Amino acid sequence: MKRNTITTILALFLITLCAGVSDAQFGDLLGKAKEKVTQKADKNKPKTNQTTPTNTTQPTNNVNTQVSPSTNNPNNGDLGWTDFKCNPEFTGSVNEARLREMIQYNLNNDYGKGGLIVFTKQPLAKKNATLADSVMTFKAGEPIYMNIVLTEPRQLDGYGIFLRIPGETIATVGDTKCENNHSLYVDYERFDQIPATLDFLPQGGKSARSQRQVKSISEQLRALPPGVHIIPVRLDGIPAVGAFYYDNRDGQGNDDAIKAAVAEVKMPASAVKMPALEKQIINSWNSTPGSIALRVVLTDRDWSPLRYDDGTPRGRYITTVLATRQDGKCFREIQLWAQNYNGSGYTGLFMEGSRDREEMACENVLK
Repeated sequence: MKRNTITTILALFLITLCAGVSDAQFGDLLGKAKEKVTQKADKNKPKTNQTTPTNTTQPTNNVNTQVSPSTNNPNNGDLGWTDFKCNPEFTGSVNEARLREMIQYNLNNDYGKGGLIVFTKQPLAKKNATLADSVMTFKAGEPIYMNIVLTEPRQLDGYGIFLRIPGETIATVGDTKCENNHSLYVDYERFDQIPATLDFLPQGGKSARSQRQVKSISEQLRALPPGVHIIPVRLDGIPAVGAFYYDNRDGQGNDDAIKAAVAEVKMPASAVKMPALEKQIINSWNSTPGSIALRVVLTDRDWSPLRYDDGTPRGRYITTVLATRQDGKCFREIQLWAQNYNGSGYTGLFMEGSRDREEMACENVLK
């Protein structure tokens, strides 16, 4: 190839001298010659799949390697974590073997880094679980547990580790146009040590630590249309990947996790009693159409100052938890209620901000 390039350039140089072309024209001709040579070289260059992960080191631990992608499979590029979800090979029909192959493929790149999630219908007692131990299809309503299998122990820093499922797109079998816009996001919070098993949808919907998280998972899966869905799960914090089919053609499944989470939400203890202020907050809330305020609890012992950027006072606020009812359901919400400073005192009452609105059982409002 180098000899052909040199011959082409020399020939063009001699022609140019004979014709007496300008320097600019010579530059154009030389560039075109190089472009033709490059195009010819590209045509002769073996094609490679650009989406194939560069890290193909095989795992040396107990992660299952019985199902591994063939190096001769021309579709291996479609196994990439961000590529398979709209691939008709996956969305055309249920294929557990192919789904296992996709998981194995992504174990060895930056998405998995050797970390495997084995999904089971009960907590797994087996220490060295493999991909062969993972249940590949769950029906709506069946319990689901996530078992984390790592290539080697991970050393945690003094702050522990923060785990989350970062909004993975859910693929639906039969949705060959990739029009399903559902995704799965779960924030598991911080752990002091790496858990062997994480509740996903535990038996009876009850979780000792992650009740809010499993409620969120249940709500997201119940929002899926009837069908068979590929649920890809990737953990942040500890790189690990796994996936399974979720079949809700016979219904959305139970809502035990949601009910358990709702029953767990209660009003906090009161830090101080200010009956006149509490009544004023309820009246202010109920003056606007919508939800109805049922009870307010003051969680600060006293007012705190509000100031402008230059430090001058602009008012004061107090933290509360308000219980409300809307469309037959009850909720609690943390709210900041404030008053303005007029130079000599405080006037008016308004909500400065709110956060953490949660559904709660209506019988818990007065508890």
